[in-house]
Amino acid sequence: PALRGCCGEPTEFRWLFLGSSEKAVAGQPFRTVLVARDSKGRQARPAACDALRVGVDLSGKAHLSGAFLPLSWRLGQLEFHIENELAEVVDAEVRIESPDPEADVLLHTSQIHFTSGPLHSFAIRLELADQSATSATRGSWPLRQEVCVTVMTKDQFGNPTPLNSAGGLVLRTSAQRNTLEMRPTSGILDMSSTGEAQVFLTALRPGRVEIWVEAARGSSQSQNQLRNSTLRSLSFTDPESLGEAHHSPSSFLAAVRSKATTQDIQWQGKADEVRDAFLHAWRGYERHAWGSDELQPISRVGRNSFGGLGLTILDSLSTLWLMGLDREFEKGVKFVKDDLDFDNADSDVSVFELTIRGLGGLLGAHTLSNEKILLERAKELGNRLLPAFQTPSRIPWPTVNLARGTSKKSTQPVIL
Repeated sequence: PALRGCCGEPTEFRWLFLGSSEKAVAGQPFRTVLVARDSKGRQARPAACDALRVGVDLSGKAHLSGAFLPLSWRLGQLEFHIENELAEVVDAEVRIESPDPEADVLLHTSQIHFTSGPLHSFAIRLELADQSATSATRGSWPLRQEVCVTVMTKDQFGNPTPLNSAGGLVLRTSAQRNTLEMRPTSGILDMSSTGEAQVFLTALRPGRVEIWVEAARGSSQSQNQLRNSTLRSLSFTDPESLGEAHHSPSSFLAAVRSKATTQDIQWQGKADEVRDAFLHAWRGYERHAWGSDELQPISRVGRNSFGGLGLTILDSLSTLWLMGLDREFEKGVKFVKDDLDFDNADSDVSVFELTIRGLGGLLGAHTLSNEKILLERAKELGNRLLPAFQTPSRIPWPTVNLARGTSKKSTQPVIL
């Protein structure tokens, strides 16, 4: 520092980076300092520096580190750090204004290249290699069509992280020999500069296959963590053999029973008993409480505990389909189409129950039957549930009024 009294007014400014602007790392502070000099190249007078107004403009998601706010000069230097959670190029501008209105405004501009941080996690994306192809069976992948498995490396903020795996990462499967083809056959993940690698799978037989990422080196604990974090389960079916099963519940059940194994057949009698027990309960509800949320079996009177939505019907649609009950399923769908009215649910109802039994019931039945009305009403119910999620934490309030579109604070516990 210069001796007291020898410093002049700031006339020259230098913006220094305490690291390479090409190698800033997302999630880590990028250190910079603004240096003020007088006309002779000496440290500028501190009091004159304090009178300057300094502004910093940053593009994208970049921001100044809170540890250096508010900005303050110290011995002719103004240090501030720039942070960013995204891997992106940031346009940075420093604006220096003098208290003298006649003085010019000085601008310093630069670009800072934030790169992704260290490897934090893996992500897997699944899609058909032929985007024009479609599967006739919902919730599963078709036989004899390539499934593209894209493995992605991410930093803690979700930015793609380049990884020099050098053959150290492999995609493994639980498939038995001659049931699945893999390309490349080794399953080695050749990671690109953007942190992605692809492997293509073609199933030759129906069934469930697990896939996961494995490292060539590492402790058993790290290997287990990697497997658990990347484990995915894929179900492969033959669209041609099961396509007819979606026309009605009875045809679905017939198709499933036609493929029953010897062990399945041994349990057929018990399955029929369960079906008969369900029909007994369903017909009691149908006779005494149709349209109500539930049946009180002793008094044989319906009760509306969930806004009078006929929640038993919504909750049972997928069971009616799986048990091959055509008439009962069609009557339930007709209720959803013609009689289900969310405007009548003018009471505070459990968000948990509406989600798992109402929304889940409609979506599950749509997945099995492809009935469009079930999806349409599910979307409507989902939208009416949204007010319950308008909370500071996004953890929903325990109840919601579907008719009024309101949800209020409560001392009741929230069931997730």
